[in-house]
Amino acid sequence: MNYELISFNKTISQFLFLFFLFIPNNFFKIKPKFDLIFSYNTKFLRNSLFSLLMKLWLLEILACPIDKSYPLELTIFKWKDEENIDDRINQLIEMYKNKQVLPPKSETPLHLEIRDDNILYINDFLVLKPTPINVYLQELNIKLVELDLVHDLSQWKGEIAIKICKETIKENLEQALRKINKLSKANNTKADSDEILKIYESIIPDLEFLNLFKYNIEIDEAVIKCPKCNRWFPVFETIPQMLPDEVRNSESDQKFKEKWKSKFNF
Repeated sequence: MNYELISFNKTISQFLFLFFLFIPNNFFKIKPKFDLIFSYNTKFLRNSLFSLLMKLWLLEILACPIDKSYPLELTIFKWKDEENIDDRINQLIEMYKNKQVLPPKSETPLHLEIRDDNILYINDFLVLKPTPINVYLQELNIKLVELDLVHDLSQWKGEIAIKICKETIKENLEQALRKINKLSKANNTKADSDEILKIYESIIPDLEFLNLFKYNIEIDEAVIKCPKCNRWFPVFETIPQMLPDEVRNSESDQKFKEKWKSKFNF
């Protein structure tokens, strides 16, 4: 698997999502010929460019299109490919419990670099830019806090994996950060660098589990809710429909509400 390409695609996805989320609603009305030539209208174009598969990492960049509130709440009704999801997540959990790391470097989402200053720089699916390990762990802890706003109401209980992330992994990363900060208070010697490398190696299973769960597992149907304005946005067939009121499809919204009204108070 080409993880460099995945990281590039995530960067492009973030740019497109944020750009078109805040684009003025009348942008494409400025040049009507644009619509005519490409047979696009504003609504269709928004839907096309918002076709990002819903995964937990998207909560890191999603904001309400109405009031720009962040972070948003996510209630999951159905995971994609639920008939096989247990096998996939059980494999992840089993590897994690056995403290197994993924084979060869090409298979891991983690990239480690030790620079001339003896500081470890890490990047992965969730932190794209090579970042000093202490800052990297701080960023991951922030991303873990966002999982407090995720509620799983599906038949497959994703709370098992979410709980591992929120409790066990969070605690392990916090402990690692404390140890690294303690070492960093002393002079940055080669011995310190070796010790920090050992700390990093001890949390590789945590980092791989967190990356693979948040980045690889797709959500088929869910509701994203803004806690500020209380608007809700459907996730349908893995696509988050983050559209302003004036371009939403009321008929589609109503069908979605009818389907899931027993599980969610719209």
